Order: sequence, then structure tokens, then C-alpha cells
Amino acid sequence: MAQPPDIEAHPTRGQSLAQQHKDNDECSRWAMRTVGHAVGETHQSIYMQTLAACMAGRGYAVK
Repeated sequence: MAQPPDIEAHPTRGQSLAQQHKDNDECSRWAMRTVGHAVGETHQSIYMQTLAACMAGRGYAVK
């Protein structure tokens, strides 16, 4: 399966670059587990929404 695109997330709490990478990796894995085996545009849409929610919860402004 191809890797879904990432979102644009900007730190709002002074997160270091290392923390940003860690948060993005963890949120991406969580989003993939949440989406499961959905296919096509539905998969991508759910993945992006889940990833955005996770990053926002960790203190990022998400686009």
C-alpha cells in the first residue's frame, strides 16, 4: 500500500524538530491503524482527518 500524504502541521507549543518528527510518526501510525483496510478516497480522507486530529491534540496548527 502506498504511504498516504502527510498534512501540514505547525508547532504552537515550541515543540523541537525532533518532537515534531516523533509526533508525526506516532500520529501517522495511529491514523493507519484507525483507517484499517479502507480503500480509495475514503481511506485517504479518513487517514487525513485522523492524522489532523492527533496532531492538533498534540499542540499543532493543522492545514
